[in-house]
Amino acid sequence: MLLPDAQKLADDPTKYGALAGSALDAYLLSGGSCASLAIASDAGFGANLDGETIEGVSNFGSALRGLTGSVPDAGSDTTCTPATGKATCTTADPVCEAGNNLMDLKLKLRDGNIFKCWEFTKNNAMCNVNTQNGMGPGGSNGCLVNGAMETRQYDCNIDDFSQMVSGYYASALQTAFQDLDAKTASLMDDISADLKVLVNDKVIRKITNVANGLTCGFLGDAYQG
Repeated sequence: MLLPDAQKLADDPTKYGALAGSALDAYLLSGGSCASLAIASDAGFGANLDGETIEGVSNFGSALRGLTGSVPDAGSDTTCTPATGKATCTTADPVCEAGNNLMDLKLKLRDGNIFKCWEFTKNNAMCNVNTQNGMGPGGSNGCLVNGAMETRQYDCNIDDFSQMVSGYYASALQTAFQDLDAKTASLMDDISADLKVLVNDKVIRKITNVANGLTCGFLGDAYQG
């Protein structure tokens, strides 16, 4: 969910301030997605968001184009369905102009691949990390390449980014960490025992040998000779 700082927009007298207290006031705090989003009352976002509905671009565009003295600017239509966008202000209406300025921000978010997406890959293709086909307890570990995970980052648009965050990322990351926890538990005894032997052999024993050689015992043998 991408939201602007509504207070900062309202405090900007040159571009967005006219929206405060107007028929478009509710859209100062509107999202970048096409559809509106109803937030659960116990979502944990804070008192100013929990239980509220965040208006989307479609409703904002409809309200903007529905202002008295404005008509649709079809050349600015977004990819939302139904198409919506800026308005042509037929009268000197500061609210209409401020609404268009805010819609410009929405259009910049929605047009073009300005976001960064990433995915787990294998053989240059996305690897679906899950308990059946990828990692996870009892999984085939099919997404591991030489014991490691490979990733790819690419440019994407806001809809692709939102879909990846809500779907693929949530599932893939949860499964990857579940697999890490499971393997850590299963290998804990081996790691503990083998590491202890390795440290004793490669570190402690050598330190002990050096320490034993730092005594004065060699002097007796030298004087006897």
